[in-house]
Amino acid sequence: MAEPTRADNPAGLYSILEELDRLEDLLEEMDDLGVASRADGERRLAELHDEVSQKTGESPRLEP
Repeated sequence: MAEPTRADNPAGLYSILEELDRLEDLLEEMDDLGVASRADGERRLAELHDEVSQKTGESPRLEP
Protein backbone atom coordinates (compact mmCIF):
# COMPACT_ATOMS: atom_id res chain seq x y z
CA MET A 1 0.00 0.00 0.00
CA ALA A 2 1.37 3.40 -0.97
CA GLU A 3 2.16 5.98 1.68
CA PRO A 4 -0.39 8.79 1.81
CA THR A 5 0.72 12.16 0.53
CA ARG A 6 -0.35 15.64 1.57
CA ALA A 7 -2.60 15.88 -1.50
CA ASP A 8 -4.42 12.65 -0.57
CA ASN A 9 -5.46 13.81 2.90
CA PRO A 10 -7.50 16.62 4.36
CA ALA A 11 -5.56 19.39 6.06
CA GLY A 12 -3.94 18.21 9.26
CA LEU A 13 -4.36 14.48 8.69
CA TYR A 14 -0.99 14.12 6.98
CA SER A 15 0.81 15.72 9.92
CA ILE A 16 -1.03 13.45 12.36
CA LEU A 17 -0.08 10.35 10.36
CA GLU A 18 3.50 11.57 10.11
CA GLU A 19 3.70 12.10 13.89
CA LEU A 20 2.19 8.66 14.52
CA ASP A 21 4.85 7.10 12.31
CA ARG A 22 7.66 8.99 14.05
CA LEU A 23 6.41 8.02 17.51
CA GLU A 24 6.08 4.36 16.50
CA ASP A 25 9.67 4.45 15.21
CA LEU A 26 10.83 6.11 18.43
CA LEU A 27 9.17 3.47 20.60
CA GLU A 28 10.70 0.67 18.52
CA GLU A 29 14.16 2.23 18.83
CA MET A 30 13.73 2.72 22.58
CA ASP A 31 12.73 -0.92 22.94
CA ASP A 32 15.69 -2.07 20.83
CA LEU A 33 18.06 0.00 22.99
CA GLY A 34 16.48 -1.04 26.29
CA VAL A 35 15.54 2.55 27.09
CA ALA A 36 12.25 3.00 28.96
CA SER A 37 12.28 6.76 29.43
CA ARG A 38 14.04 9.98 28.50
CA ALA A 39 15.94 9.77 31.80
CA ASP A 40 17.14 6.26 30.88
CA GLY A 41 18.32 7.55 27.50
CA GLU A 42 20.15 10.50 29.03
CA ARG A 43 21.77 8.23 31.64
CA ARG A 44 22.90 5.82 28.92
CA LEU A 45 24.28 8.70 26.83
CA ALA A 46 26.35 9.86 29.80
CA GLU A 47 27.66 6.33 30.37
CA LEU A 48 28.66 5.96 26.72
CA HIS A 49 30.36 9.38 26.65
CA ASP A 50 32.34 8.42 29.75
CA GLU A 51 33.27 5.06 28.23
CA VAL A 52 34.52 6.75 25.04
CA SER A 53 36.53 9.21 27.13
CA GLN A 54 38.16 6.37 29.06
CA LYS A 55 39.02 4.45 25.90
CA THR A 56 40.45 7.49 24.12
CA GLY A 57 42.25 8.94 27.13
CA GLU A 58 40.27 12.16 26.95
CA SER A 59 39.03 14.00 30.01
CA PRO A 60 35.54 12.97 31.06
CA ARG A 61 32.84 15.29 29.81
CA LEU A 62 31.56 17.93 32.17
CA GLU A 63 27.91 18.10 33.14
CA PRO A 64 26.21 21.28 31.88
